[in-house]
Amino acid sequence: QAEADDIIGTICKEEGRQLNTGEPILIMSGDKDFIQLQKYANVSQYDPVRKRWIKHSAPHRYLVEHIMKGDRGDGVPNIMSKDDCLINGRQKPIRTKFIENVISANSNNTITEYEFEKDEVSRNFFRNRTLVDLECTPDDIRLNILEQYNEPCNDRSKLFGYFIEKKLKNLMDSIGDF
Repeated sequence: QAEADDIIGTICKEEGRQLNTGEPILIMSGDKDFIQLQKYANVSQYDPVRKRWIKHSAPHRYLVEHIMKGDRGDGVPNIMSKDDCLINGRQKPIRTKFIENVISANSNNTITEYEFEKDEVSRNFFRNRTLVDLECTPDDIRLNILEQYNEPCNDRSKLFGYFIEKKLKNLMDSIGDF
């Protein structure tokens, strides 16, 4: 079993590696976690609820900031805070200047080489990276996703019913493309 984020991230990575300037991939979601996938030239993102495109000029930087700040909605504290702070207490504040300094000091490094003065902050950075970075999907899950993705599927009989149920009128005009 895999979460939708893991599936989308794995497919974008696989297709991005092979088709970086080829077949376009459109992510239909307002979830900002997918901004990190815009590092692949063929990935774009549209928020159907707000009816707007989500674009970011520096997806790698966005990912590092997201890892450092955490994501309260997903239960991920910032890197200055303990694992359970969202349940038992409060997060320690993380200053924008600190984030800027860390990014500047590590501007030539890959995300796996970030270093911090305190071991606890470093540990928390890698805790958050594991939870936020879609490159960190465990291998067994990633391989299962790719196996399912690459399996031929000729049964499109359920698409029409699904499109009607979900009120996807715009897609029904191009059902043959699926």
